[in-house]
Amino acid sequence: MRIAVTLSFLFLLTMFLGCQQAEQYAADTTETEIFPGPPNVVLIVLDTLRADRIGASRDGVPLMPGLEAFANNAAYFRRAYANATWTKPSMVSLFTSLYPGVHNVQYGTVHSLGDDEAVRADAIPDTFETMAELFQQAGYRTLAFQENANMSPVFNMDKGFERYEFHPYPEWTADRMTEEVSNVLAELEGPFFLYAHYMDPHAPYEPPDEYLELFEEVPGLTVQDRDLLDRYYDFYNDFLMHRFGIKDSRDEPDFSEQGKEKIRLLYDAEVRYADDHITSLIAGIQERHPNTYIVFVSDHGEELWEHGSIGHGPTVYDEVAHVDLIIQGPSVSAKAVDHPVMLIDVLPTLAAMAELPVREEWQGIDLFADDLLERPVFIETHSSIQATGIFKQAVVLGDRKLIIDYQHDTAELYDLAADPREQNPLDRPDEVAALRALIDEQNELNRSHPLHSEGDARQLELDDETIEALRAVGYVM
Repeated sequence: MRIAVTLSFLFLLTMFLGCQQAEQYAADTTETEIFPGPPNVVLIVLDTLRADRIGASRDGVPLMPGLEAFANNAAYFRRAYANATWTKPSMVSLFTSLYPGVHNVQYGTVHSLGDDEAVRADAIPDTFETMAELFQQAGYRTLAFQENANMSPVFNMDKGFERYEFHPYPEWTADRMTEEVSNVLAELEGPFFLYAHYMDPHAPYEPPDEYLELFEEVPGLTVQDRDLLDRYYDFYNDFLMHRFGIKDSRDEPDFSEQGKEKIRLLYDAEVRYADDHITSLIAGIQERHPNTYIVFVSDHGEELWEHGSIGHGPTVYDEVAHVDLIIQGPSVSAKAVDHPVMLIDVLPTLAAMAELPVREEWQGIDLFADDLLERPVFIETHSSIQATGIFKQAVVLGDRKLIIDYQHDTAELYDLAADPREQNPLDRPDEVAALRALIDEQNELNRSHPLHSEGDARQLELDDETIEALRAVGYVM
């Protein structure tokens, strides 16, 4: 009985607060400009961007001044969550408005680490309709410019795109992406749906010198630190294989505290580099195509030792799950929204703005609907490598967050308002039980979903070129 009472109280409280925020937001969202014809839509994804970098600075230098200004003149969903904490399942959820537990495109490699088996990976099944297909069926031109090897056409990620340019990072970086997309936009006529996916600031963290020089150098680097920086992926792969239990001991030493700060500096310089070029792209869109909705989002964040690790994929803490979501365009007034939303909400929101058909199978909601209520947010990860056995899920409801680690049968409860870095788990069994019941209920809904794909997500044997592209960004060891 106490569990039921606690669950009901949490729902009533958060729904009441959500109603207040939604009513205020709806009141402030008014039509600002009317254009003839359907609107264009541009989706800009900045890979691996932590949500705490917009509005932040280092050594007094803003990290993302361009996107901060963009957010201040847009609908800024400051508590958006990726539904998975690495690229492939996260982006498939964004493209389909389905939880990972429905689409089950979960793995980057399904082989055992260190063995000689063929490298296989998940791909989008043909049966799923994607965002691009929805726009294409409505008569939109559909174009994509992509740098992430996990989004290669090999994995069926080009479904619905008449043009899908894939140039794996670091073959293309932010400057080249902006140049190429800007050139296309200069000649493009609407209506169009365009998706541009930037890889900076993804590892290996190699910003241009002029961006690194914006910030003060980290003093006190050791000889060992400098050696590890030169061989970053040797360090990273050794670290992960030990963490995953594939290796009993580490071959590589650790960075010193100064070395870890150097990694953060390199990451921040990459962030500033990407900000400049994305801001330039946005300015060009606004000038040439004012009848355009521009959506900026990240697929996931990045761990920088907040919980003893680096990278992304194995955990569901906020440094990897919390992302930025910003929407600007006709009829969207500037407003910050501070209750949790999810990437599965992007597709229903864009469909509503462009007046496209709504699909009953979508699990997200229109974020501009008048009846927008706060509801549970769900996140999960199996990591990118099936052989690790990792499976974690989390639910966020209001300021409470519960993380379940099925591999180790543990549960962690956090108060995100008082403990945003998730360092001090709470000992409240009733709340844990109530929130875990929400996860169990959603899992059952996912299993009964008409599009649920249990183990039949397409698995492909990868060619050498794809393997090398994945290895270049740390996804094949």
